Amino acid sequence: MIDAGAVPLLILCLQEPELALKRVAASSLSDVCKHSLELAQTVVDAGAIAHLAQMILNPDAKLKVTASTYSRVLMNSDPDSSFSLIASSATPVS
Repeated sequence: MIDAGAVPLLILCLQEPELALKRVAASSLSDVCKHSLELAQTVVDAGAIAHLAQMILNPDAKLKVTASTYSRVLMNSDPDSSFSLIASSATPVS
């Protein structure tokens, strides 16, 4: 999946207005992060943190739950990402 270039495409899905698509993309990225620190870092390097932070601020409850679960998995996989997520939460994605 990683070698096929799925991570950047999933990041693009996080930017789409359709909430169901965002939830599925976040869940898929969460599954990728569970496997290793290297894969979690790949997701972070692809720019997922800023979009994850925006998803947490979204008024949709299901999206918030998915984003919270994804952030927990990401932070457990890569604790350094915690600081990036906190900083991104205060900075809107343009």
